[in-house]
Parts: sequence; C-alpha cells; structure tokens
Amino acid sequence: MAVSSAARRRLPRYDLHLVQTADEARHRDELQREVAQLREALRFRATIDQAIGIIQAERRCGPEDAFQLLVNVSQRTNVKVRSVAAALVSLAETAPPGPLLPGEPR
Repeated sequence: MAVSSAARRRLPRYDLHLVQTADEARHRDELQREVAQLREALRFRATIDQAIGIIQAERRCGPEDAFQLLVNVSQRTNVKVRSVAAALVSLAETAPPGPLLPGEPR
C-alpha cells in the first residue's frame, strides 16, 4: 500500500514503521523474483549459444540469423527457445555424424 509523504507525516510512528516495513518487504520480493529470472536466463544462455554455434556451422550463417532460426522454430512449434536449443544440443551430442537440421542450408 503506497502512502503519500503527507499521509506518512500524519501516521503515528508505529504505523509509519509498519507501512515502511511492508514497502520494504514488497520491494525485497520484487528483487528476489528478478534475481530468480536472471539466474534462469543465465542458466539457459550457454545452451542457446551452443545451439547458435551448431546452426552457424551447418548453415554457414551469422549468429543473428542462427538465433532467428531458433526463434522461428520456437514460434512455429509453440516451444520455448531454450527448449528448442536444448533439443538441438542434445541431438548434436547423440546423433551420428551428418546434418542435424532438416531442409537445405540457406
């Protein structure tokens, strides 16, 4: 509950302390959510970068084009980019030598 500075001056000290504590707890919760999201993004960044490298090697394209290919597959299949990337990296680790990506290179 956001309280204006004028309203804060009228509150008894204890009530003011409660309002400040609630504001600080809300801010702490927001920061904890943000940290969790950033940690998750970092966790998947390496996998996405590996998938981009695989696509670059197979399609002879730049990193932006490779990432766009991941995004396109993600959108067409309604699967998160990180999951598409993880599947490609897993396939590269287990598949016999040869092309990994369907279709003709661009």
